[in-house]
Amino acid sequence: PIGPSGQVFMTDDADMLIATSSVSPSFKMVDGKSQLISAKESDNVLIEALLVLSQDEYKNDLSGFTVGGKKYYVRLSHFQEYGNDWTIYVISAEDDFLGGVKKAASKTMAVILVSILFSIFFTSRTAGWVTKPILSLNNAAKELMRGNLMPITDVEREDGLGELNRSFSEMGRQLINVVAHLEEEVAIRTQELKERNEELKQLSFSDGLTGIANRRLFDDTITSAWNSALRDKRPMAIFMLD
Repeated sequence: PIGPSGQVFMTDDADMLIATSSVSPSFKMVDGKSQLISAKESDNVLIEALLVLSQDEYKNDLSGFTVGGKKYYVRLSHFQEYGNDWTIYVISAEDDFLGGVKKAASKTMAVILVSILFSIFFTSRTAGWVTKPILSLNNAAKELMRGNLMPITDVEREDGLGELNRSFSEMGRQLINVVAHLEEEVAIRTQELKERNEELKQLSFSDGLTGIANRRLFDDTITSAWNSALRDKRPMAIFMLD
């Protein structure tokens, strides 16, 4: 369907009119015989405007053109059968097939505008109620990662967010207690390990019965003294006492 303001016409490979949907004739009488006329000789304003516009793109699709202030669109197809090489032009006014779309688009835009205004109003009323406990929970989680417990004040709400905040506060208190206990245990174990290492050091460098330095300590001491004498180019001496 091309509407009341559309146009369909066909031309052959010599640009002669084969047929047209308008009342404009596609032939003329010469010496009592009918003779095809060139499409450029048609008195139809749409055909004339189209062919003038498409001189450089005669057999290509056109995006559209304007006649008398109205926009028209064109679609080309080819018929090549039985030795014929015809081009079929279908011209349709924009208003014929976009009028309903434009009306629907206007209604849609109105509905969208009302929806946006309602959404803004609804969001502004509920944003604080929804986001405030979430932000508090997020800040508390960050502080807990740093080792600081920031209890969340219980809110007077019985939904999932209120329950989540209270559960997080209880979890934070338990976690801080566990960390404090672990730190105390680590401190005790570190001190015990330090004392044990000192005992082992004393046992490895002294005689268990007399407490006198043993051969291992002598080897370490003489090596250190020898290296120091070589580095500073100083003499050294060893006293052996029985």
